[in-house]
Amino acid sequence: MELNNYDKIVELYHRMNDNEELLKVFYANDYPVPYKSLTLYPVQVDLYYYFHLFVQCLLLPHKTSGDIKAISLPYLKYLYYLATDKEQPEAIASLGELLLIVLRKPKTYKDENGDEKFSISFELDKGIIDIGGDKFDSKDFDIIKKIILEQNAIEEPDETIPPELLKAYKELEEYKLKQSKVKMCSFEDQINVIVARSSYRRDEVMRMTIRSFSRLLDRTDKIMAYEINSLLKPYMDKKDQENVQHYMADTSKTLKEKCNEAFTDMDSLHKKVEG
Repeated sequence: MELNNYDKIVELYHRMNDNEELLKVFYANDYPVPYKSLTLYPVQVDLYYYFHLFVQCLLLPHKTSGDIKAISLPYLKYLYYLATDKEQPEAIASLGELLLIVLRKPKTYKDENGDEKFSISFELDKGIIDIGGDKFDSKDFDIIKKIILEQNAIEEPDETIPPELLKAYKELEEYKLKQSKVKMCSFEDQINVIVARSSYRRDEVMRMTIRSFSRLLDRTDKIMAYEINSLLKPYMDKKDQENVQHYMADTSKTLKEKCNEAFTDMDSLHKKVEG
């Protein structure tokens, strides 16, 4: 039987020992990612609010929590620690709901004999998750966590960033917001922007993956900004003209890069205010 493109990529992925670079092929094509017995699906726009409610359990401050015991734990055991020692069971409950979303499974379902076919359980004392009868440890979970975040265009918190850099970044973002007096529109209206500026119908946008939608929205914003700036360019001074970027330019930056820039910008801003 001839393999389709997805099967060929999966076969190549496994043959290359689950090479991380090949994950980009899955992400770019909105393909589900295989991991051991699991298949992790990218989440669609129509589940955006539901997904973002539960994905917060993967974004909790861990190494920077200030808790000496927590720092030494892998992330999965950290969630278990929150549930048992800190009496915060909502993190585990959220993880269970999140896994059901990305695995596209109901909470439980039964086969024709009435036997329970799928379930997720947490073995807190062993630091293991049982998903559909297969057990996954902390190392497995770190990989699953990474895939879920990357697959859905969520940047994993970089806990190596010094607090003063993170503070500078937040201060600069708040300052820019106050100066521009522009509030970002709701996610619902972001959907409306894509519908208004493209040939996509609303129902087609709702079926997009969150990753594809966010990248499309970002590129649409850059195209619109470039078109406006191109019209205004003859009336700009030389420095502003040089800052006009083509919409095909790669402007992606990590949070650490943004924080470093913000630290420099905030230092210059403070000197201007003081001077």
